[in-house]
Amino acid sequence: MRNKSYKINFGFILILLAFVLSTSPTALAWKEQMHKGQLTPMALDLVKLLHSKSYPSEIWMTFRGFRGFIEQGAWDEDFPCGRSGIRANNHYYHPLSGRGLSDAPWIGLGDPDVDTLTWAIKNLSLDPAEEFNGGDNWACKGWGWTVVDVDIGDMSWKRAIERYGYTEDSKRMAYYTLGFLCHLLQDMGCPEHVHDDPHGASGYTGFEWWVWHYWDSLKPPFLGGLKPRKFDRFEDFFRNLSLLGYSIDRFRGGELNRESGTTDKSSDLEKMFKVRYKGAGAEWVLENYNGLPIILRSLSPVVGIKVLNSDFKWNWGDYRRNPLGTKGHDQGEWWPTSMEIPGSPSNDEEGYYYIELSGDLPGEPFNAVADLGRNFSPAAFLPSPLPKVADQCTAWRAESAGGLDLYSLIGMRIFPPIVEHTAGLIEHFFDIVNHPPFVRTVQVSQPGGGSYSVFWKDMKEPPSRSISITDVRERSLTGEFKNLPGEKDEISYFSPGHAVICITFSEPVQSVAVKMGGRTVSGSLDKDESVWTGDFVIEDGGPPEETRAISIDAEDKNNHYGNEGGRLDGNPETPAKRIEDYPDYRWIKYESGEDTRHSIQIKRIKKEDEQLKVMSDIDLISGTWAFGRVLEGSKKFFLCRLVLTKTRGEHGYEIRGCHPNESYWELMGRDTILFRHKDGSITSRLTRRRDGYWEGPYIPHKSAPVRPGETAKPHYIER
Repeated sequence: MRNKSYKINFGFILILLAFVLSTSPTALAWKEQMHKGQLTPMALDLVKLLHSKSYPSEIWMTFRGFRGFIEQGAWDEDFPCGRSGIRANNHYYHPLSGRGLSDAPWIGLGDPDVDTLTWAIKNLSLDPAEEFNGGDNWACKGWGWTVVDVDIGDMSWKRAIERYGYTEDSKRMAYYTLGFLCHLLQDMGCPEHVHDDPHGASGYTGFEWWVWHYWDSLKPPFLGGLKPRKFDRFEDFFRNLSLLGYSIDRFRGGELNRESGTTDKSSDLEKMFKVRYKGAGAEWVLENYNGLPIILRSLSPVVGIKVLNSDFKWNWGDYRRNPLGTKGHDQGEWWPTSMEIPGSPSNDEEGYYYIELSGDLPGEPFNAVADLGRNFSPAAFLPSPLPKVADQCTAWRAESAGGLDLYSLIGMRIFPPIVEHTAGLIEHFFDIVNHPPFVRTVQVSQPGGGSYSVFWKDMKEPPSRSISITDVRERSLTGEFKNLPGEKDEISYFSPGHAVICITFSEPVQSVAVKMGGRTVSGSLDKDESVWTGDFVIEDGGPPEETRAISIDAEDKNNHYGNEGGRLDGNPETPAKRIEDYPDYRWIKYESGEDTRHSIQIKRIKKEDEQLKVMSDIDLISGTWAFGRVLEGSKKFFLCRLVLTKTRGEHGYEIRGCHPNESYWELMGRDTILFRHKDGSITSRLTRRRDGYWEGPYIPHKSAPVRPGETAKPHYIER
């Protein structure tokens, strides 16, 4: 109730409200700066810190990942907000009833807005004019995306799943959409958004401004003390955090006796604040025990007089007759949670109260016009968490507030679960959209013999002519083949002897199983766990010509939702993809199992014909070479002279050199030489650049590691 003893310049107020009606938002939840610059970055850092081995860097890296798109989406969900449209009216969710915002003072609800969870799942009741406004307020226009690319403002969970593809563009769009959802989830930790509390002044003079401004003193002090929350279903992230956000501002007040004007002195609310009854106004008033007023008494520099309440009070009769009017149109209020949603059978039980943290009148068009700030100085902090989440709030209560204000006490306790839920949602998203691994390339080569080299080429196109973002629609198998010396057939033949197979996967994998003609081939993954190299021997005995099938199997190194999609996609021609049939997330075009599309042809030459092979690439390459490192530009650093012999050893042809890293050599096809350590590990992969000169990367070995902060220098041999 406004204090009737104050004189009010109603003419000015009407002019002011005219501006507010046309320009002001209901509320912008946490400050946009907090969504983009504090809560979301901390959640991404938490994923990186704890789960960088099970979630790829595309999530949390800036330059080689999509971190910036998630963070920007977390900002953009608040816009448009004002004259151009209202998106924030869909940012309310009452966890006990499932209802959205009941009332939006000063501007009204506009289109039939929905609760946050419904909005998050599928942007139900999206009005492009009101909640998109052509995307003029979003960063995506600067990235060259069109209104059709963002589906005229549909940034729902379903769209995020649907948009994740194989191209950089499709992933950028998906992660940008995920940022909008991070924003919505974070709002569920804000008490004002889960207690049906319109709070236009919160970002200007109230709770949301305060905790943003003092973030450094309120944020979780140790990131390692947090842990991403895990839930099986998308909605459970929202429901659980909303229960926590509700509980952090739920205080047991017991019975307030209007006839006697007495309170329950043993109640938690009475221990925090002085509760007294003003019989003349039939109002219950909260006061700080230290004597400082809760409503700050500074004068508005624009209005020039104080037009709002000076007491922080609740009128039982007014609230019972019109709770929406009391909650959304009055200045200082607290109210019973048992009557929070009018007409709902799913309100809280009696005896508990919500303390309104911020005023209702927002700061536009003049920041100084926002409702006056508040100064809550409780003697203790004694929230009563809802039973469903009480076990998650065991450290919340404090018999002494330690001189901290109510805003700080709430922020310090609710920020950790907000960060944990956001990190968990980001991981949950990737678990769902993470594509199955597939074989990208297969290379089989033999010193002085044939080679088989094939790869899957992506065919990219947009899903429709009106969309500019492309994705991989299909793949075609492309190959290169080299034959045995003297063979002119188009088929690449291999001969008896040692051979090498190298397989590149689409992403890091584990449990690789490769068979050649039904026999297991031994090998190992590189440090990035996406390239597997193995050795095998083609025996002398056998038919003159033979086809030997290759089978490849592997499992994804990263997680997959419901344990589906983790095994190799045996048919890369049709890219596998989750579809947005929430909550099933079915796979389409996914053939789980071995890739059996590859084989090699073997030709065994009769012994009497072997004299025709006297001259080979081995003979041409063997001999003495200068060996060294390639420095910046074209500079080279000479190390020693190597002799590539034709003497067979345990791991290839022997080398007389200067270091165990260069103990054996092999020829892959005719253009690649492998150097091996004496233990058989590959240490250099040299490619023919011109006659008499080969160059390629050094593959660090534990006997000669690269110094921290340095990169391995390529090696060369030269005649």
